[in-house]
Amino acid sequence: MDFYALIIGTEILNKRREDKHFEFLSSELAKYGHTLKASLVII
Repeated sequence: MDFYALIIGTEILNKRREDKHFEFLSSELAKYGHTLKASLVII
């Protein structure tokens, strides 16, 4: 099963804000043997 993160907004893309959700999501998925395949940013 593939997992993707969908990010809405420009704060992450413009680096005005550091995202910590990717690290959390990746570690939670790893607990179940899954990986985060990609992330998409919608602005």
